[in-house]
Amino acid sequence: MTMDEKGRGLPFGKRIYVGNFYFLKATRSLSKKQLAALRDEAHITVDMRKGLSRAGVPYIIVST
Repeated sequence: MTMDEKGRGLPFGKRIYVGNFYFLKATRSLSKKQLAALRDEAHITVDMRKGLSRAGVPYIIVST
């Protein structure tokens, strides 16, 4: 069970208003070059990269 299913955490795509601010959780996919650069920095071997999937990176937008 994820945090969202338990009723805690910020759900994806739903604006939450707190005072004068709103929070929105979204996901962005990285480009092939960005993903390769991150994996190079983490020293992930070629064998390990074959088993990895390409997932999105969650982030939070805060606005007034």
